[in-house]
Amino acid sequence: MAGGPHTLSFHVARLARPVLDLDVVPLRLDAAAFAADGGAPADGPPTSAASSWTPAGRHADRSALTDPLAALEGAPGLVAPPPAFGGVYLGEPFECALALAASPASAGGADIVLRAELTAADGSVAVLVDTSGAPIPSVPPGGRHDARLRVDVRCVGRHALALTASYTDPRSGERRHLAARFAFAAAAPLAVRTKVRPDPARPPGAGALVEASVASLRRASALCLERASFDAAPGLVAVAVGAGDPPPPIPPGGSTSFIFAVRLAAAGGAGEAPSAPPTRLPPDLGRLDLLWRTPFGGAGRLATQPVAAPPAAGGGRATLAVAAGPPLAPLAVPFTLTLTAACAGDAPLGPLRLEVPETDPEGGLLVVGARGGRVCAGLAPGERTTIALSLVALRPGPHRVPPVRLVCEEDGVTVAELAGAVAVAEAAG
Repeated sequence: MAGGPHTLSFHVARLARPVLDLDVVPLRLDAAAFAADGGAPADGPPTSAASSWTPAGRHADRSALTDPLAALEGAPGLVAPPPAFGGVYLGEPFECALALAASPASAGGADIVLRAELTAADGSVAVLVDTSGAPIPSVPPGGRHDARLRVDVRCVGRHALALTASYTDPRSGERRHLAARFAFAAAAPLAVRTKVRPDPARPPGAGALVEASVASLRRASALCLERASFDAAPGLVAVAVGAGDPPPPIPPGGSTSFIFAVRLAAAGGAGEAPSAPPTRLPPDLGRLDLLWRTPFGGAGRLATQPVAAPPAAGGGRATLAVAAGPPLAPLAVPFTLTLTAACAGDAPLGPLRLEVPETDPEGGLLVVGARGGRVCAGLAPGERTTIALSLVALRPGPHRVPPVRLVCEEDGVTVAELAGAVAVAEAAG
């Protein structure tokens, strides 16, 4: 690359609604990136990036760019542009305006190939702009080329927006390469826990009750659930139990719950040949589908991982469920889920041991500690005990807890299995 300053520069602004609260997702941004035209803040060193990243709207006080929250202190409740990037949440679209500009004193650029791509926390890459097939003819002095970038945020954690522009300097005829990189963090707005048990109103294995608890992870304002539905797997039907008016807004740290009855769909239909209907539920029942909204119009949609059917082995002799755990699990640090095991039959049960998989097939959560250890000498009918299960989250985002089985040592039969439990790991620091 030839030396000397670039004749073009990037300018990026987040496209977002104004906000009525200060529920800010922690970001990883350099304050120098907020300076106009790639320059440095008034009290800071010069930067090497010929780029700027500004909020949607400009503050009159320049100190607001280095400390956005301080600019709004003493003025609670005012409508304001989002500080820095505002909140970027899992399930909502990320939009920003991109301008490739040339100052009036520069020579501009010709034969420009522009590329913008977003690398998500899970390693996936989305190409948002690529003009390699049709280069931009030129950007004259004082002119600019505008583009609008939009992508759905599908995982929590650090995201990186990489911008590159290859162009010809009209004065020297040299081919130049301009690059800039910006980072932000996306967070989960809510945590979902599911508990599955057989439906007593249906024959064994023919129905299940899915109880979902939805907790808000927002810190400053309420979250509204516009829709909570269960997308049943093929061959199944899901019906909300006790569904009535829409739930009220969930306050910060609050939660709400839903129950869905999942059963086998009726076999065949009008004009169809009769066929033998299935008699048992498949391993996966379906997914919980949530549509959420924040004050002043922010919205997103989340779908959980597949919810597993209740185990058929053991003839309903015991139950195993999550009793307590952190709403947001730490990343790469062991955390504990408290399980409750109960004897559901009419006869004593035991001794009991907990069997955990060696590896998680989905690769998100790993069970640590002793494997196959005895958890209790026995349970009388109706008696219950608690079990501590230690796990480590290997990557951010929601993950289904690996299949943990409760086995009766007397006959080696699995009497209960932990099914449908979901843990959400925090974003990477």
